[in-house]
Amino acid sequence: MLDGSPNRARVIFALAAVAALGALTLAGCGASGDDDSNPVDGGVVRDGSVSDGAAQADGSVSDGSIGPLLVVDYSYGNQVVGSQLKIDVGNGLTHNERTCCPSAVMAVPEQVLTSAERAQLEAWIIAASSGTEMTVSEPAAAGAQFGALVVYDRLGRQINIRTIASTAAQRTTTFNTSQAAADLQDFVVSYVDNKMPR
Repeated sequence: MLDGSPNRARVIFALAAVAALGALTLAGCGASGDDDSNPVDGGVVRDGSVSDGAAQADGSVSDGSIGPLLVVDYSYGNQVVGSQLKIDVGNGLTHNERTCCPSAVMAVPEQVLTSAERAQLEAWIIAASSGTEMTVSEPAAAGAQFGALVVYDRLGRQINIRTIASTAAQRTTTFNTSQAAADLQDFVVSYVDNKMPR
């Protein structure tokens, strides 16, 4: 059958199509659901920058052409313990707690947000988008925790609620000064063990 007949060309074409499909499938695998280093759009991982219309870490763009995949992204801890909470556009919560001795990451099951909770969350996000940012620094203590709480509006624009960066000597906090940001942070940290301070 592979002797130069017209069928040979069909078989070679079919094999090439299967190989190409396999390569595409493999290229889409390998990124876990919360692996921020492999965003869906192949773009750059979240860096805390202000949205300028470029692709966001959550796969959205600020002009609204693609809606945000995440609404809330919270991570806080240190090298030993940590908490992570994500709320997606379907009101689903992904909650992980990292504990020590022995080191383990535990997924914590959560209920989806109610429509009232989602409406309140969106109201806080809208109000926080008009808030101003302030930065304070203090000496860092050994084992200081660090992380970020960012939210995304309906257009996918990232809004920083609170970011705590820690080095060996300094701990710097940048936060949204609005009351809505404080209320939003209180709501988010009510779910987690490692609560980012206000």
